[in-house]
Amino acid sequence: MGGRPAASMPRGAARQELGHPIVERMERRIDGREGSLLIPKGQLRRIARNIAQKLEADGLDARRRIDLARYLPAGIRFPEELEMVLERLRTLGWDCYTSRPLPGDLGGGVSAAREKRRTQAAERAQARLGSQLAVDLVSPRQRQVLLHIGPTNSGKTHHALQRLAVSSRGLYLAPLRLLAWEAAERLNEDGCPTDLLTGEEHIRVDGARVVAATTEMFPQDRYEVVVIDEAQMVGDPDRGWAWLRALVRANADELHVCAAPQAEGFLRRLFETLGDLVRVEQYERLVPLRPHPEPIPLDRLPERSAVVAFSRNAVLQLKSEIEAIHKKPCAVIYGALPPDVRREQARRVRSGECAYVVATDAIGMGINFPVDHVFILEMSKYDGKMERPLRADETLQIIGRAGRFGLSQAGWYGSTGRVNHQLLLETALERPTPVTSAYLQPTAEQLQLLSGRLHKRLQLWQQLAQPLVPEFVQIAPLEQMTDLARLLPPKLEEDLDQAYMLVTAPVSRESQAYWQSIVAALEAGKKAPPPDDPPGEIHSDSDLAAAERSLKQHELCLWLIRRGVPFRTGEQRVRRSRNEIAEAMNRALARGMSLGGCKVCGRKLPPGYRFRICNPCFEERRRDRRAVEP
Repeated sequence: MGGRPAASMPRGAARQELGHPIVERMERRIDGREGSLLIPKGQLRRIARNIAQKLEADGLDARRRIDLARYLPAGIRFPEELEMVLERLRTLGWDCYTSRPLPGDLGGGVSAAREKRRTQAAERAQARLGSQLAVDLVSPRQRQVLLHIGPTNSGKTHHALQRLAVSSRGLYLAPLRLLAWEAAERLNEDGCPTDLLTGEEHIRVDGARVVAATTEMFPQDRYEVVVIDEAQMVGDPDRGWAWLRALVRANADELHVCAAPQAEGFLRRLFETLGDLVRVEQYERLVPLRPHPEPIPLDRLPERSAVVAFSRNAVLQLKSEIEAIHKKPCAVIYGALPPDVRREQARRVRSGECAYVVATDAIGMGINFPVDHVFILEMSKYDGKMERPLRADETLQIIGRAGRFGLSQAGWYGSTGRVNHQLLLETALERPTPVTSAYLQPTAEQLQLLSGRLHKRLQLWQQLAQPLVPEFVQIAPLEQMTDLARLLPPKLEEDLDQAYMLVTAPVSRESQAYWQSIVAALEAGKKAPPPDDPPGEIHSDSDLAAAERSLKQHELCLWLIRRGVPFRTGEQRVRRSRNEIAEAMNRALARGMSLGGCKVCGRKLPPGYRFRICNPCFEERRRDRRAVEP
């Protein structure tokens, strides 16, 4: 690949001198641009869907040709964009045209000179952005990369951590706080002083030579050894940007990358493109994994079993049912539980205090349980957008928790019902879809190169960056960042770094109202308000939901405190309050809670049922709604 840049050479200049393939490809795309910039196809499809919904809401007749003059967004400026929208509308059953002249059509109402200035400004912005991307998507130096490729429970992370433990300066990057916590604990116990760094806390250890961190935190420093775990996550649309940044920018003599087999091809291609020296070490499962020949109902559930469902309500219902049947305690794991609660639940299983564990797919990553059996209750899940079948990679990640090496003697998987059992057996035999691309989201530095309100900069970044990035990179969805940016007052956008920090904060549906109160306080020049007080003792699932909402506020508050946002209460007080919530959760999960039945009629809900309303009541409500519709 040619000589590496001298240490004193400016990073951007070094990349230009290298003739790096990514840099050259971006330069060709900038210099060879022809015509006007187009909105990405995915965004145009969303525009067409929104227009179709408005046409339907306005009661227009799809059998007639419709003028889109008052429906077409102002951002549609060029004939190519219009044609894509019209074509998509035709597939949705609408025959449309527009009588409104397009700004990008120089024969329309906008002068050629004005349009030329706009195009030149866009080209200059794209050139600046291309130069920054060319720096951000190139590794700092040539590295020795070792890919640890294997399925769950194959020892790949164990071997990488062994090398990390004897390094003079190292970094471990994990997908979850819990995993980073477990790695730091293990390394410290093995005599390797290790700091813990997550979004909410930084626990320092005297003489630390290793940092265990979450991937999103990624402290960019120089290291002897860096270990990046669960690197197949680079293909995740929502979080893949963090893995791409770490894989590309990790400044290490040795880079150890642990990943599932479906990511091997992509990772090889990425590192070879970056000019790194790549070796691959393959791993096999340490404990065989076999299917149960028949489904196992709950009343025949063997001890040391994990049952997986896909909602908190289903998990709590299953816990209650299993404890009633078997008269033995059952641990609980689901995504909204904080890491220390999950650790306590895992301890109860390891110690033998609990013979069973019920979990969501949060069990699939990071928690080592001594379970011999994993049963998936249903082979479909709601992913936040739609109900869909479980993918092969998700299924293998979950059932791989059975038969953990050193904790169990065998690994078995199955379901509790015949239909789902058969679906599980078929899905477990499928090959997971290979990872084919990584995801990229903008940095504050890249957004500084653009102008306008933050939400406009995010939209413009999407348009400008798409044609510049390498073929193996896609633009990450930015809907949540853009929606939060629209809620920011102009005053807070004067400091773009602070504005960017606010829109990239871990804001959930439960904590968005609290986030908005923080923004309002900062706009007024005041300190931000503290989280709501903890709800106290937890006796029911509604109390537990309230505790989870409060916990989300506390975690958001700690995340912002760590980044310098002033609050009316101190970090230690917020942390104590958060710990009180976690302790109340552990007490409630240990003793059990009143779950009640259907919130409408009160009848008992079946085991693993994910909703708070029974099917008959739901159908009755739907019939009533239809009866009153015009």
